[in-house]
Amino acid sequence: MATIDVTTSRNLSAVTYAQDDIINVLDGITLTINSQWSIKPRLIQALGTGRIEVSNTSTTTPHLQEFYLQSGTNVGGFTVQQNGVLQVRGDWITVGTSTGTNNQVLFSSNNVGGVAIDYPSMIQVETGSGTGEWEVWQPIPEDVTS
Repeated sequence: MATIDVTTSRNLSAVTYAQDDIINVLDGITLTINSQWSIKPRLIQALGTGRIEVSNTSTTTPHLQEFYLQSGTNVGGFTVQQNGVLQVRGDWITVGTSTGTNNQVLFSSNNVGGVAIDYPSMIQVETGSGTGEWEVWQPIPEDVTS
């Protein structure tokens, strides 16, 4: 594990790092993340007024940003210290279109838009075709029984 300091504003794809590294976004610097990474860092942290901007413009394919955690560790992910900023932007991901009948499966519990996701935390369902009115629903994983 190494610590990598990002000293100029750039995209994560321009940063050289290895699995399990810690990436520091220094004071006044912006790190942009606009694609899913293949190398898992342990931690990306904004220090001082550092800024982490995560974005996804797709409406069909989500980004799943996974961090490397060794057995027995509990630190990983994005962190912001002092006046740092973590900004996450994106559009809603369309997972399926209902026929309006009960008990439909719109996506499996481990695949949304072709990306493996354990369990989405919520979905929005349009109340009728073209109404523009949406309700929040909690998805029920297929492998959960009562």
